Amino acid sequence: MTDINPDQSKINTEDVVIRLEGKMSEMCEHAALRANFIALCFLLSTCSFCFFLINFQMKYLEGSLIQNNIFFQSAELISNATSGYLYFIVGPRKAFSMSFFLSIVGCIFLMIFGHHTTWVPYLILWANLGVSAAFNMCFIGFVELIPTIFRSRVFGIGNTFARGVTGMAAEIAEIPYPFPIILQISLLIIAIGFSNTIVTKMPRFI
Repeated sequence: MTDINPDQSKINTEDVVIRLEGKMSEMCEHAALRANFIALCFLLSTCSFCFFLINFQMKYLEGSLIQNNIFFQSAELISNATSGYLYFIVGPRKAFSMSFFLSIVGCIFLMIFGHHTTWVPYLILWANLGVSAAFNMCFIGFVELIPTIFRSRVFGIGNTFARGVTGMAAEIAEIPYPFPIILQISLLIIAIGFSNTIVTKMPRFI
């Protein structure tokens, strides 16, 4: 099978039709599928880990735990309502990058101003909003960027990695502050890099 270079600009790759046999080795043979597979697995793992890390850290943050949880869940509600629109309006690369950047800024402010009790709920909402939005977009990405014949298997592999990584979030949250939030910021920065490896102009796989 002919490999399609995702950076190839002289040929409209969307006009190319490639028949797949359903072998997982084909995910590695085609550069576009390989790039999306790796990117989505990393992004799903990062989003899941960071989402629960913020949740586990809330018992150590200033202010009311109940109020902080309400704002945490509010961020999830807002992201559920808006993330799909963002994904399809600006595309996956920009949508993921914008979401991660939003959470990075929120985490930085939470680290700096976390001792202000009245600010903490709003900073939690800010820090969680981008992560929750990106988390939702990962599921859209698996549907939009992976051919149907591989979709369930690829999502299963990505979900397995994500659950394994997320299992460490509870332990990381117990490490003295500010290590957990610094780790989260670092992962989100790396996630922006992976977001920009996503290939949207792909051949038509059948």
